[in-house]
Amino acid sequence: MESQAGPPDLSGHETQPATANAQTSPMRVKQPLDVPSSPGQLWSMDFMHDTLWHGKRFRTLNVFDEGVREALAIEVDTSLPTERVIRVLE
Repeated sequence: MESQAGPPDLSGHETQPATANAQTSPMRVKQPLDVPSSPGQLWSMDFMHDTLWHGKRFRTLNVFDEGVREALAIEVDTSLPTERVIRVLE
């Protein structure tokens, strides 16, 4: 019996196995994460973006207190220039 081959490659390019060009990350020593012992000790900041149903894009700036997992500021607009980010962080 003949073996069944997959569909022919119509692009004209030879394909290589996925592992041929894959690079592995160097091993690292796992360490426990630092947990803040009190509120106000560690803050984090994150920018996010999304699109509304009609195509309008908007961005958010989120500032969190990691000690109590509370959002200190959430700024939403279509544009967040540097001056506005600085004002939120002050």
